[in-house]
Amino acid sequence: MRLQLDFYDKQQWQVDLSDSMLEVRQYLTESTLMCLYQNYYFKFQGKRINEYIESQIPDQSRVQIELEEFNERTARYHVKKVQELINNLPHYHYLERQKAQENNFNFTYQELQLSDALQPIIKPELLIVPKPVNKPLLSFIGFDQYNPPNPQRQFKGDLFYLQIKTLEGTEYHITASNLGFYVNSTGQNFDPQPKGTFHHNLIELLSDISGQFKQLLSAPQPEFQRTDLPPTLRYNYKWLCESQQINGDFQRAENWALDLHGFDLTSLRDWNEELQVFRSLPRDNMISKLNRDKALVKVYTDFIEASVKGAQAVVDKIIQPLNPMDTEFQQVYVYNQIFFSFAMETPEDFRQESGPDATPTVSTTNCDFRNLQILHKLDIPGLSVLNTCLIDYKGRRVIAQSIIPGILNSDHSNCTQYGSIDDGKTIQKNEDFHKLMQQVCGRFHLDSDVTFFDAQEKEFQIAGSIEVKGIQGSDKRMYLLDLLRLSPRDLNYEGDQNQCCVLRFELIQTYWVINNIQANAREFLKLHPAIGTKVNYKVTEKTEKQKEELLKIAQFLKDKAIPQLIQDLYNQDQIRHADWSISDLFHSHGVNMRYLGHVIKQINHIEYPSVKLALERVVLCKALKHIFREAMREASLNILSNVLAHLLNCIFGKMKQDKPADQEKKKKKKKKNIKEVQSLIKPQIYNLPTQEELWQKIQQIAQARYQHTVDQRIAGFHKLSCLRELCQSVGLKLIAKDRSEFTAQDIGGIEPILKCIEQSSDDAKANIDIGQKYMNEGNPQALDSFLMATQIIMNLFGSMHRDLGSCLSKISNVYFRRQEHEQAIQFQKQALQIYVNIYGLDHPITISALNGLSLYYFSWKKYKEAFNYMIHALYLTQVVGGEGQEVYNQFTNLSYLYSESGQHQGALNCQFEALERCETLYKTYGGDSPQFRLKLCNYYTAIAMEHGEIGDQQKAVDFQEKALELLKKTLKPEDPRIKDSEVLLIQLRRALLDKRIQQTDNKVTARNQEDENRAMLKQKLWQARQNLKNRRI
Repeated sequence: MRLQLDFYDKQQWQVDLSDSMLEVRQYLTESTLMCLYQNYYFKFQGKRINEYIESQIPDQSRVQIELEEFNERTARYHVKKVQELINNLPHYHYLERQKAQENNFNFTYQELQLSDALQPIIKPELLIVPKPVNKPLLSFIGFDQYNPPNPQRQFKGDLFYLQIKTLEGTEYHITASNLGFYVNSTGQNFDPQPKGTFHHNLIELLSDISGQFKQLLSAPQPEFQRTDLPPTLRYNYKWLCESQQINGDFQRAENWALDLHGFDLTSLRDWNEELQVFRSLPRDNMISKLNRDKALVKVYTDFIEASVKGAQAVVDKIIQPLNPMDTEFQQVYVYNQIFFSFAMETPEDFRQESGPDATPTVSTTNCDFRNLQILHKLDIPGLSVLNTCLIDYKGRRVIAQSIIPGILNSDHSNCTQYGSIDDGKTIQKNEDFHKLMQQVCGRFHLDSDVTFFDAQEKEFQIAGSIEVKGIQGSDKRMYLLDLLRLSPRDLNYEGDQNQCCVLRFELIQTYWVINNIQANAREFLKLHPAIGTKVNYKVTEKTEKQKEELLKIAQFLKDKAIPQLIQDLYNQDQIRHADWSISDLFHSHGVNMRYLGHVIKQINHIEYPSVKLALERVVLCKALKHIFREAMREASLNILSNVLAHLLNCIFGKMKQDKPADQEKKKKKKKKNIKEVQSLIKPQIYNLPTQEELWQKIQQIAQARYQHTVDQRIAGFHKLSCLRELCQSVGLKLIAKDRSEFTAQDIGGIEPILKCIEQSSDDAKANIDIGQKYMNEGNPQALDSFLMATQIIMNLFGSMHRDLGSCLSKISNVYFRRQEHEQAIQFQKQALQIYVNIYGLDHPITISALNGLSLYYFSWKKYKEAFNYMIHALYLTQVVGGEGQEVYNQFTNLSYLYSESGQHQGALNCQFEALERCETLYKTYGGDSPQFRLKLCNYYTAIAMEHGEIGDQQKAVDFQEKALELLKKTLKPEDPRIKDSEVLLIQLRRALLDKRIQQTDNKVTARNQEDENRAMLKQKLWQARQNLKNRRI
């Protein structure tokens, strides 16, 4: 059907009849200039359409959009949207012209030379995407001091008054009425009577009264690029920011004063009811599945945004707790229909707090949240799950959950239908819950028939563990809480201090598959979730076998899972330049991060020093994370930036050693200053640790959690990459500049770190997998599969999502294989822009996209662009990866580009740089290993060939002789690589011999030519003498 809009330039839009009118309204709000209004309705054949029921509109119909009268809510909304649009002119032009420019690539990488990328220092212009600077269109726009209208004016239709000052310096007073906006008659005295005509659009009114506003509004703008990220992707990656000046902005001040921390007064959301209703929607076909997924994405995205803002208000103590008499970590909050609570930090163990008033630990919440994610994906019929996310902000872990109906108005013991809330003293059992828990246990490979004893030694047959609680809300739905014990204990870590050490679901799945393949004779024994815990369960012959099975899985983790993990770590292609961190790789193998020390001990650091350094960096950053989070909690707000700067200097900066006399002077000066600015409020005291004390604390945490001692050299060798990883883990933002020492002015702020349930589409994933299979087979249908996945992702998540970037990158690869370079570059740029907006410039997946773009340009013979993108990737690789293997591999790749384009001196420079960095890495952290010698041989051979290309045959032979000598020391005589090296050496020697022969021939020819020249000269002299004699005669 076509939507006809007569009151604004007679625009038309074509929409699908399958969309409901509410979805049509949402489309108009997000993608057209109708975002300025809320007071409109749809009319068909002269009658108003009910948007809340299924419409019976025939195909190819024309639907009118009509404006209603303004009320205070819709008029305020209009003013707010106008303020937003005039501050974002590219977006306004996009909405006005309706050009599909969302995916245009508008970020230009500045031209770099190789010398610009040699030093890994913070360069703001290479690490921060500059924000467009918009010229102000008005000097001031805001609410007038004469608000609100008096009763007499309200009966004239006045809603509120605005005050506007144009760039010409003229002040206007605007009346917002139910019929629109107009300039009133205010002069020296306030007069709200109309002076001009009514306007339904405030932008049109401003264009009429201000010539400069109209001129700037229509001025050409750069292509619009939508960078609005959903809250699921807005956090966790950015760690650098620009220094911001404090400028006056009345609109910003108004927004701050009216900030409700995520609470929307216009619509009170019941997050739990929305989630449960949308989860129950049908999914019989493709359209119904898409509608269901779209609804779930919307409610979960809105929930996360409200949760993050609410959690920040909770930590900043803007919201009052429900139980102010309890300790801080036990206080709970309810705001915006979301339940907020704290998790306690335990940096040196993995203990689990017990008792009815126990505070969950960070380790407990991690395990609980992990199992909740699995339940969301399993989608078991009859089981309701909560909307949940974890927010780390200013050193505190906040748990945000939707509220089970009725749970806050009654005793927990009345709501609990299954399990125990008092550590087994009383146990509840409900048959409906028991059947549901049997299904859950079946999916988690847990025993569904476990006998527990309560305080009176009464037996209960429970599915799973009594620590998992079944709650029935007043809506009669069944919920599960406290999901830690859906994972059995890891018996490699025993004791009360390790109660949170459980086996990952991925490990159990792998063990179950291998067990079924290798031993069909015996059935896989269901695991007992209570073994190793504090609850009282019945010990039988079956439980003894189950304990043996858990011991076997624990041994399987060490003997099979970790060695396989190490092999994947050796294969850098598994994690390098992909959207996988080292933690993701550990978890994919079912290995918890507490095994870091165990893995590092098994790493062959002589052969693979880069892998060992990467894991060392992870341990250091994880230990520092606990220290920085403690400092954020303990230090007073007025000294927090100084404390953080001091801690950063202890690890990454220069520590000044003051002499005793200087220290006394500073103390006296400090005391004097304190007297001058003395306050009645005594701030919380935080004792700054010395550099030695800080390293002792790091080693203490690393030993307690990971059984490892950190190599202190790692902070210097991987300084920038360690700093980046630390800041991202605690949400610390630094001012982007190069520095040798940190000061309080370098702290740019603290951002929340979000852990949320991943939202994805099974249909999109299936299409991507099919497309990848087709592409590997060379089937042209791969493009259709990827395009279908792209459409599904954009329909669900919009134009900014990591899966969309992956699809676009694969589409560019398809075009590249077809030798359609222009199309390949276009799609690769779109993917790159998405990655830059989500992850920032300094992220492995962004670097991978840059390398791909460089390759496409190079294949298209556009060497200038290819080199520029590759050099950018080289610089960013040093920021992300430190001085590891990725860096000298990047130099090697760049040398290949130089060599293939005929710039052999540039290739030679890159090869020497890669050789030097490789030698530094192995000699400092590795050893003289066969792997190292083979790398040297490769570099020597590459350098020899480049010397041969530039005509320096002697150096070519020298380097190839070095390569051959190392090969003979490293490999067996029959290895074909030795023969290949000998053949190359023979060719280089022959080339050298030919050059010498040619030089000798050239010398002989030169001598002969010289003799002939002398003879001719003698002949000419003799002839001249004869002529002279003849003249005399």
